[in-house]
Amino acid sequence: MPVVLALLCAAQFMVVLDVSVVNVALPSIQHALAFDARHLAWVGNAYALSFGALLLLGARLADLYGHRRPRAWRCSPPRAWPAGWPMRPAG
Repeated sequence: MPVVLALLCAAQFMVVLDVSVVNVALPSIQHALAFDARHLAWVGNAYALSFGALLLLGARLADLYGHRRPRAWRCSPPRAWPAGWPMRPAG
């Protein structure tokens, strides 16, 4: 049971980290795209909507194909994209 609790805590931490990355990036997005506060709210909503949709898709694929195959799909490029953002060239 402690292993399951540790996995759930790690998963929740990843969700909070993803949302924090988006919130930290909002001022840069606002400056780069000349958005006002109204458009900036759409950025956060679009991220939350796409995150939820992909979460539901992953759950459905796990239901259809079992718990072994989709596990490799969860380690896909979208998880690595936030890690690569600091490495992109500035400007």
